[in-house]
Amino acid sequence: MGQIVEVVKCFFMFPPRRGGIHEAVSVNNCCMEIITKLLWVFLAGGGICMVGQLLILRTNWTPSRILTAFVVAGVVLGALQLFEPIKKAVSSGITVPIVGFGGTLSKGVIEAVKRDGFVGIFTGGVAAAAAGIATAVTFALLVALVARSRSKKS
Repeated sequence: MGQIVEVVKCFFMFPPRRGGIHEAVSVNNCCMEIITKLLWVFLAGGGICMVGQLLILRTNWTPSRILTAFVVAGVVLGALQLFEPIKKAVSSGITVPIVGFGGTLSKGVIEAVKRDGFVGIFTGGVAAAAAGIATAVTFALLVALVARSRSKKS
């Protein structure tokens, strides 16, 4: 919460109350770091969404194929050890979209294979993504209980 307040102060050019000009400079540098990080997160996540939108508009792929392609892309990036460096550079810009799910699966498999051997191929991905899977199933159940299903009109 404190970082958000500092960003708002920086954005509206409010000087800090204590510490004088030296603290103002350090707060502004901190604010610029946060704003730069948020910009990279936005550009990375927006770039992934843009690729998805282009695939929808320019190909005859179904949404399920596009979803699968993004998960597989995350798995491939994780298997090639490229996911973590990208994650360090753009933070949640790559972990929030579905590509992050693939990266989580591959990271879980790699760690489980190191720990458990061959069996880790089958258990690692599910164990690493268990919280996300459980959350998705829980909210899908809640929506199914609240919403009314109907057939799609052509």
